Amino acid sequence: MARIVVLDDEAEARDTIALSLEQEGHEVARASDIAQAEQLLAKEPADLMILDLILPGQDGLAYLRELVEQERTKDMPVIIVSALRQKRRIVEGLKAGAIDYITKPFELVELKMRVTAALKIHDLKRERARNRQLEAMRETARTVQYEIKLPMHEIQKRLIQLRNEMEDFAPEDQALVQQAWEYFSSLEDILSQAEHTGILQA
Repeated sequence: MARIVVLDDEAEARDTIALSLEQEGHEVARASDIAQAEQLLAKEPADLMILDLILPGQDGLAYLRELVEQERTKDMPVIIVSALRQKRRIVEGLKAGAIDYITKPFELVELKMRVTAALKIHDLKRERARNRQLEAMRETARTVQYEIKLPMHEIQKRLIQLRNEMEDFAPEDQALVQQAWEYFSSLEDILSQAEHTGILQA
C-alpha cells in the first residue's frame, strides 16, 4: 500500500485521519507542522500527503506551492483537507497543485475514497511516464540498430571479397583479413544476442 503523510496541527483530526487510512493498510506518518513534515519527507518519500491549510503561524497554501516546485516532491499528489469552505479557497488550492480538496467536516468513507482515487491517478501518471521512457529507449535502439547494421552490411561485403582474394595476399595480410573476419563475426554474435533478448528488434 501507500506511504502517506498527514499534516494537520490539530491532534484529534490528525490521528483520526491517520487511523482511518492505516485501517486501509496504508503506512501513515503524522506531522503537526511544516518542519516536521519536511523531516518526514527527507527521511523517506511519500506517495501522498494530506494537507491542512490552516497551520498556526504558517501558510499551508504557500507550502503546497513549495512542494510542487521541489524536485523530490513535485510528483507527490496532495489532498487538501481544510475548514476553509469558500469557493475561491478551493480554486486557489487546486490551482496551487492539489489533486483534490475536501472541506471539514467530512465523512471518513469519503476521505478513503478520494485517497484511493488520488493514488490510482498517480499510479496511472507514473505508468504513462514509464511507457514514454520505454518508447524513447526503443526508438533509440531502433536508430542505433539501423546505424550499426547499414555499415556492417558494407563491411561484410568487403570482407567476403577480401577472403575470396586471400590466396593472392602475403601471409601477414592473410592473417589480418582472417582477424578482421573473426572480429566481425563476434560483433554479429553480440547483435544477434541483443535482438534475441529484445534490446534490439530483429
